[in-house]
Amino acid sequence: MTKKMMMKMMIEKHRVARRSFSTGPVVAAYELKVDAGEVRRDNAQVALAAKLDALHESLVSLPPVPLLTDDPTESSRKSSSPLLLARSMASAQSFLRKKFHLWSFGPPPRGIYIHGPVGVGKSFLMDLFYASVNVPDDDSRCNNSSHKHAKITKRRVHFHEFMLDVHHRIFVYKKKHPRGDAIPIIAKQLAQEAQLLCFDEFQVTDVADAMILKRLFLLLLDWNVVVVATSNRSPDALYKGGINRSLFMPFIDMLKHTFDIFSMEGSTKDYRLETRADGQSYFWSNKDVHGDNNSNNNTQAKLEEIFGGTASGTEAEVIQVRFGRTVQVARLNDRCAWFD
Repeated sequence: MTKKMMMKMMIEKHRVARRSFSTGPVVAAYELKVDAGEVRRDNAQVALAAKLDALHESLVSLPPVPLLTDDPTESSRKSSSPLLLARSMASAQSFLRKKFHLWSFGPPPRGIYIHGPVGVGKSFLMDLFYASVNVPDDDSRCNNSSHKHAKITKRRVHFHEFMLDVHHRIFVYKKKHPRGDAIPIIAKQLAQEAQLLCFDEFQVTDVADAMILKRLFLLLLDWNVVVVATSNRSPDALYKGGINRSLFMPFIDMLKHTFDIFSMEGSTKDYRLETRADGQSYFWSNKDVHGDNNSNNNTQAKLEEIFGGTASGTEAEVIQVRFGRTVQVARLNDRCAWFD
Protein backbone atom coordinates (compact mmCIF):
# COMPACT_ATOMS: atom_id res chain seq x y z
CA MET A 1 0.00 0.00 0.00
CA THR A 2 1.45 3.38 -1.01
CA LYS A 3 1.87 6.28 1.38
CA LYS A 4 -0.74 8.23 -0.60
CA MET A 5 -3.30 5.45 -0.21
CA MET A 6 -2.60 5.17 3.53
CA MET A 7 -3.03 8.91 3.94
CA LYS A 8 -6.34 8.78 2.04
CA MET A 9 -7.62 5.98 4.29
CA MET A 10 -6.62 7.90 7.44
CA ILE A 11 -8.40 11.02 6.21
CA GLU A 12 -11.53 9.02 5.43
CA LYS A 13 -11.51 7.33 8.87
CA HIS A 14 -11.04 10.71 10.54
CA ARG A 15 -13.91 12.18 8.49
CA VAL A 16 -16.30 9.36 9.42
CA ALA A 17 -15.27 9.47 13.08
CA ARG A 18 -15.67 13.25 13.24
CA ARG A 19 -19.10 12.98 11.61
CA SER A 20 -20.29 10.42 14.19
CA PHE A 21 -19.26 12.71 17.03
CA SER A 22 -20.55 15.96 15.58
CA THR A 23 -23.97 14.72 14.49
CA GLY A 24 -26.82 12.77 16.00
CA PRO A 25 -27.37 9.05 15.46
CA VAL A 26 -29.88 9.45 12.63
CA VAL A 27 -27.69 11.70 10.50
CA ALA A 28 -24.67 9.51 11.27
CA ALA A 29 -26.52 6.34 10.19
CA TYR A 30 -27.82 8.11 7.08
CA GLU A 31 -24.36 9.33 6.06
CA LEU A 32 -22.92 5.84 6.52
CA LYS A 33 -25.51 4.51 4.07
CA VAL A 34 -24.66 7.31 1.65
CA ASP A 35 -20.95 6.48 1.93
CA ALA A 36 -21.71 2.81 1.35
CA GLY A 37 -23.63 3.66 -1.80
CA GLU A 38 -26.90 2.27 -0.41
CA VAL A 39 -28.72 5.60 -0.84
CA ARG A 40 -28.13 8.89 -2.64
CA ARG A 41 -27.95 12.03 -0.55
CA ASP A 42 -31.25 13.90 -0.73
CA ASN A 43 -31.67 17.38 0.76
CA ALA A 44 -35.15 16.69 2.12
CA GLN A 45 -33.94 13.45 3.73
CA VAL A 46 -30.95 15.22 5.29
CA ALA A 47 -33.27 17.87 6.77
CA LEU A 48 -35.61 15.22 8.15
CA ALA A 49 -32.69 13.28 9.65
CA ALA A 50 -31.57 16.43 11.48
CA LYS A 51 -35.12 16.99 12.74
CA LEU A 52 -35.29 13.43 14.06
CA ASP A 53 -31.91 13.86 15.73
CA ALA A 54 -33.27 16.91 17.56
CA LEU A 55 -36.15 14.80 18.82
CA HIS A 56 -33.76 12.04 19.84
CA GLU A 57 -31.78 14.55 21.88
CA SER A 58 -34.91 15.85 23.60
CA LEU A 59 -35.97 12.36 24.67
CA VAL A 60 -33.42 12.73 27.47
CA SER A 61 -35.89 15.03 29.26
CA LEU A 62 -38.92 12.78 28.70
CA PRO A 63 -40.67 12.08 32.01
CA PRO A 64 -41.28 8.38 32.68
CA VAL A 65 -44.68 6.71 32.59
CA PRO A 66 -45.69 5.50 36.06
CA LEU A 67 -46.03 1.75 36.37
CA LEU A 68 -49.22 1.97 38.40
CA THR A 69 -50.92 -1.17 39.70
CA ASP A 70 -54.54 -0.04 39.66
CA ASP A 71 -57.14 -2.71 39.04
CA PRO A 72 -58.41 -2.13 35.45
CA THR A 73 -61.99 -2.62 36.61
CA GLU A 74 -61.60 0.01 39.31
CA SER A 75 -59.79 2.32 36.89
CA SER A 76 -62.64 2.06 34.41
CA ARG A 77 -65.14 3.21 37.01
CA LYS A 78 -62.91 6.15 37.93
CA SER A 79 -62.29 7.04 34.30
CA SER A 80 -65.98 7.30 33.47
CA SER A 81 -66.02 10.72 35.14
CA PRO A 82 -63.93 13.54 33.55
CA LEU A 83 -63.40 15.05 37.02
CA LEU A 84 -62.18 11.77 38.46
CA LEU A 85 -59.99 11.22 35.42
CA ALA A 86 -58.38 14.63 35.96
CA ARG A 87 -57.81 13.78 39.62
CA SER A 88 -56.31 10.46 38.60
CA MET A 89 -53.90 12.20 36.22
CA ALA A 90 -52.95 14.71 38.93
CA SER A 91 -52.32 11.83 41.32
CA ALA A 92 -50.11 10.15 38.71
CA GLN A 93 -48.09 13.35 38.26
CA SER A 94 -47.66 13.60 42.04
CA PHE A 95 -46.51 9.99 42.11
CA LEU A 96 -43.98 10.72 39.38
CA ARG A 97 -42.52 13.71 41.19
CA LYS A 98 -41.99 11.71 44.35
CA LYS A 99 -40.72 8.56 42.66
CA PHE A 100 -38.64 9.97 39.82
CA HIS A 101 -37.96 13.60 40.83
CA LEU A 102 -40.09 14.82 37.93
CA TRP A 103 -39.11 18.46 38.53
CA SER A 104 -35.76 17.63 36.90
CA PHE A 105 -37.48 16.76 33.63
CA GLY A 106 -38.56 19.31 31.07
CA PRO A 107 -41.87 19.28 29.21
CA PRO A 108 -42.39 16.23 27.00
CA PRO A 109 -40.99 16.76 23.47
CA ARG A 110 -43.38 17.36 20.61
CA GLY A 111 -44.04 14.51 18.24
CA ILE A 112 -43.39 14.74 14.50
CA TYR A 113 -45.91 14.23 11.70
CA ILE A 114 -44.05 13.60 8.41
CA HIS A 115 -46.01 13.81 5.17
CA GLY A 116 -45.17 13.70 1.50
CA PRO A 117 -45.42 11.60 -1.69
CA VAL A 118 -44.71 7.89 -1.80
CA GLY A 119 -41.12 6.68 -2.05
CA VAL A 120 -39.36 9.84 -0.84
CA GLY A 121 -37.84 8.24 2.27
CA LYS A 122 -40.31 9.01 5.08
CA SER A 123 -40.44 5.51 6.52
CA PHE A 124 -36.76 4.92 5.81
CA LEU A 125 -35.74 7.90 7.96
CA MET A 126 -38.28 7.08 10.68
CA ASP A 127 -36.85 3.57 10.89
CA LEU A 128 -33.32 4.95 11.30
CA PHE A 129 -34.63 7.09 14.15
CA TYR A 130 -36.49 4.16 15.71
CA ALA A 131 -33.36 2.00 15.61
CA SER A 132 -31.37 4.76 17.35
CA VAL A 133 -33.60 4.74 20.45
CA ASN A 134 -32.43 2.24 23.04
CA VAL A 135 -34.80 0.11 25.08
CA PRO A 136 -34.07 0.01 28.84
CA ASP A 137 -33.38 -3.22 30.63
CA ASP A 138 -35.37 -4.13 33.74
CA ASP A 139 -32.92 -2.50 36.17
CA SER A 140 -32.78 0.83 34.35
CA ARG A 141 -36.56 1.29 34.49
CA CYS A 142 -36.19 2.30 38.13
CA ASN A 143 -32.99 4.25 37.59
CA ASN A 144 -33.38 7.91 36.69
CA SER A 145 -29.88 8.02 35.17
CA SER A 146 -30.95 5.72 32.34
CA HIS A 147 -32.72 8.64 30.68
CA LYS A 148 -29.36 10.23 29.92
CA HIS A 149 -29.12 7.72 27.09
CA ALA A 150 -32.69 8.18 25.86
CA LYS A 151 -33.68 4.65 26.87
CA ILE A 152 -37.44 4.34 26.57
CA THR A 153 -39.89 1.66 25.62
CA LYS A 154 -40.92 1.84 21.97
CA ARG A 155 -43.22 0.38 19.33
CA ARG A 156 -43.12 0.68 15.55
CA VAL A 157 -46.37 -0.28 13.85
CA HIS A 158 -48.43 0.31 10.72
CA PHE A 159 -51.18 2.73 11.66
CA HIS A 160 -54.02 0.50 10.43
CA GLU A 161 -52.62 -2.37 12.50
CA PHE A 162 -52.45 -0.07 15.52
CA MET A 163 -56.08 0.98 15.13
CA LEU A 164 -57.15 -2.66 14.74
CA ASP A 165 -55.37 -3.32 18.03
CA VAL A 166 -57.18 -0.40 19.66
CA HIS A 167 -60.58 -1.60 18.42
CA HIS A 168 -59.80 -5.11 19.61
CA ARG A 169 -58.97 -3.77 23.08
CA ILE A 170 -62.25 -1.82 23.08
CA PHE A 171 -64.08 -5.00 22.03
CA VAL A 172 -62.52 -7.02 24.86
CA TYR A 173 -63.14 -4.30 27.42
CA LYS A 174 -66.77 -3.75 26.42
CA LYS A 175 -67.54 -7.45 26.83
CA LYS A 176 -66.74 -7.10 30.54
CA HIS A 177 -67.86 -3.48 31.06
CA PRO A 178 -70.64 -2.67 28.56
CA ARG A 179 -71.23 0.81 30.01
CA GLY A 180 -67.63 1.64 30.83
CA ASP A 181 -65.36 4.11 29.05
CA ALA A 182 -62.59 2.08 27.43
CA ILE A 183 -60.47 4.87 25.92
CA PRO A 184 -58.72 6.08 29.12
CA ILE A 185 -57.89 2.51 30.09
CA ILE A 186 -56.53 1.68 26.65
CA ALA A 187 -54.48 4.89 26.54
CA LYS A 188 -52.93 3.97 29.87
CA GLN A 189 -52.18 0.42 28.66
CA LEU A 190 -50.56 1.71 25.47
CA ALA A 191 -48.46 4.25 27.37
CA GLN A 192 -47.17 1.62 29.77
CA GLU A 193 -46.28 -0.67 26.87
CA ALA A 194 -44.45 1.92 24.75
CA GLN A 195 -43.55 5.55 25.45
CA LEU A 196 -42.42 6.09 21.85
CA LEU A 197 -44.92 5.21 19.13
CA CYS A 198 -43.78 5.25 15.51
CA PHE A 199 -46.66 5.00 13.03
CA ASP A 200 -46.23 4.18 9.37
CA GLU A 201 -48.88 5.13 6.77
CA PHE A 202 -50.99 7.35 9.00
CA GLN A 203 -54.32 7.60 7.20
CA VAL A 204 -57.89 7.85 8.45
CA THR A 205 -60.56 6.21 6.31
CA ASP A 206 -62.89 4.78 8.95
CA VAL A 207 -65.48 6.81 10.84
CA ALA A 208 -64.93 4.69 13.96
CA ASP A 209 -61.23 5.64 13.94
CA ALA A 210 -62.06 9.28 13.32
CA MET A 211 -64.38 9.47 16.32
CA ILE A 212 -61.87 8.19 18.91
CA LEU A 213 -58.55 9.58 17.66
CA LYS A 214 -58.63 12.96 19.39
CA ARG A 215 -59.45 11.55 22.82
CA LEU A 216 -56.96 8.73 22.44
CA PHE A 217 -54.10 10.97 21.35
CA LEU A 218 -54.75 13.61 23.99
CA LEU A 219 -54.67 10.93 26.67
CA LEU A 220 -51.47 9.45 25.24
CA LEU A 221 -49.88 12.90 25.36
CA ASP A 222 -51.02 13.24 28.98
CA TRP A 223 -49.19 10.01 29.70
CA ASN A 224 -46.00 11.49 28.16
CA VAL A 225 -46.09 9.35 25.02
CA VAL A 226 -44.10 10.69 22.03
CA VAL A 227 -45.49 9.95 18.56
CA VAL A 228 -43.70 9.99 15.20
CA ALA A 229 -45.89 9.32 12.17
CA THR A 230 -45.46 9.15 8.41
CA SER A 231 -48.29 9.81 5.98
CA ASN A 232 -48.95 10.46 2.32
CA ARG A 233 -51.46 13.13 3.36
CA SER A 234 -51.01 16.50 5.02
CA PRO A 235 -52.98 16.97 8.25
CA ASP A 236 -55.61 19.08 6.48
CA ALA A 237 -56.19 16.27 3.95
CA LEU A 238 -56.82 13.55 6.54
CA TYR A 239 -60.26 11.92 6.33
CA LYS A 240 -61.12 14.21 3.43
CA GLY A 241 -64.66 13.54 2.26
CA GLY A 242 -65.29 11.22 5.22
CA ILE A 243 -68.61 10.80 7.00
CA ASN A 244 -69.18 13.50 9.63
CA ARG A 245 -65.76 15.01 8.91
CA SER A 246 -66.73 18.12 10.86
CA LEU A 247 -66.53 16.01 14.00
CA PHE A 248 -63.00 14.98 13.02
CA MET A 249 -61.70 18.52 12.47
CA PRO A 250 -60.82 19.07 16.17
CA PHE A 251 -58.33 16.19 15.86
CA ILE A 252 -56.62 17.94 12.93
CA ASP A 253 -56.40 21.15 14.98
CA MET A 254 -54.97 19.20 17.91
CA LEU A 255 -52.45 17.48 15.63
CA LYS A 256 -51.18 20.77 14.20
CA HIS A 257 -51.05 22.33 17.68
CA THR A 258 -49.18 19.53 19.48
CA PHE A 259 -46.98 18.05 16.70
CA ASP A 260 -44.20 19.43 14.54
CA ILE A 261 -45.41 19.05 10.95
CA PHE A 262 -42.61 18.15 8.52
CA SER A 263 -43.44 18.35 4.83
CA MET A 264 -41.62 16.47 2.08
CA GLU A 265 -44.16 17.57 -0.53
CA GLY A 266 -41.42 19.12 -2.66
CA SER A 267 -39.77 15.72 -3.16
CA THR A 268 -40.90 14.00 -6.35
CA LYS A 269 -38.31 11.22 -6.68
CA ASP A 270 -39.81 7.80 -5.94
CA TYR A 271 -36.76 5.88 -4.74
CA ARG A 272 -38.72 2.64 -4.53
CA LEU A 273 -38.53 2.36 -8.32
CA GLU A 274 -34.73 2.12 -8.08
CA THR A 275 -34.73 -0.94 -5.84
CA ARG A 276 -34.43 -3.24 -8.85
CA ALA A 277 -32.17 -2.81 -11.85
CA ASP A 278 -34.88 -3.85 -14.29
CA GLY A 279 -37.30 -1.29 -12.85
CA GLN A 280 -40.05 -3.91 -12.57
CA SER A 281 -40.86 -3.58 -8.87
CA TYR A 282 -44.33 -2.09 -9.27
CA PHE A 283 -47.25 -2.72 -11.62
CA TRP A 284 -50.58 -0.95 -11.64
CA SER A 285 -53.72 -0.58 -13.67
CA ASN A 286 -55.04 2.75 -14.93
CA LYS A 287 -58.19 1.22 -16.34
CA ASP A 288 -60.42 3.43 -14.20
CA VAL A 289 -58.59 6.55 -15.36
CA HIS A 290 -58.42 5.95 -19.09
CA GLY A 291 -61.12 3.34 -19.65
CA ASP A 292 -58.55 1.11 -21.33
CA ASN A 293 -58.12 -2.59 -20.58
CA ASN A 294 -54.61 -2.83 -22.02
CA SER A 295 -52.73 -1.82 -18.85
CA ASN A 296 -54.95 -4.05 -16.74
CA ASN A 297 -54.24 -7.01 -19.04
CA ASN A 298 -50.51 -6.27 -18.97
CA THR A 299 -50.51 -6.19 -15.18
CA GLN A 300 -52.39 -9.48 -15.04
CA ALA A 301 -49.90 -11.03 -17.48
CA LYS A 302 -46.95 -9.83 -15.37
CA LEU A 303 -48.49 -11.36 -12.25
CA GLU A 304 -49.05 -14.65 -14.06
CA GLU A 305 -45.41 -14.58 -15.13
CA ILE A 306 -44.19 -13.94 -11.57
CA PHE A 307 -46.27 -16.72 -10.04
CA GLY A 308 -46.01 -19.17 -12.92
CA GLY A 309 -48.00 -22.34 -12.46
CA THR A 310 -48.41 -22.10 -8.70
CA ALA A 311 -51.68 -23.49 -7.51
CA SER A 312 -54.44 -21.40 -6.03
CA GLY A 313 -54.68 -21.12 -2.27
CA THR A 314 -55.61 -24.13 -0.18
CA GLU A 315 -56.96 -24.36 3.35
CA ALA A 316 -53.40 -24.25 4.68
CA GLU A 317 -52.86 -20.89 2.97
CA VAL A 318 -55.19 -18.92 5.19
CA ILE A 319 -54.10 -16.03 7.39
CA GLN A 320 -55.87 -15.55 10.72
CA VAL A 321 -56.67 -11.90 11.46
CA ARG A 322 -58.45 -10.13 14.32
CA PHE A 323 -62.05 -10.61 15.40
CA GLY A 324 -62.03 -14.24 14.24
CA ARG A 325 -61.68 -13.36 10.54
CA THR A 326 -59.44 -14.95 7.94
CA VAL A 327 -57.80 -13.88 4.68
CA GLN A 328 -57.42 -16.39 1.85
CA VAL A 329 -54.17 -16.43 -0.13
CA ALA A 330 -54.99 -16.72 -3.83
CA ARG A 331 -51.47 -17.79 -4.90
CA LEU A 332 -48.18 -18.27 -3.15
CA ASN A 333 -44.55 -18.86 -4.04
CA ASP A 334 -41.25 -18.56 -2.19
CA ARG A 335 -41.03 -14.80 -2.85
CA CYS A 336 -44.47 -13.31 -2.41
CA ALA A 337 -48.21 -13.88 -2.05
CA TRP A 338 -51.14 -12.91 -4.27
CA PHE A 339 -54.35 -11.66 -2.65
CA ASP A 340 -57.65 -10.71 -4.23
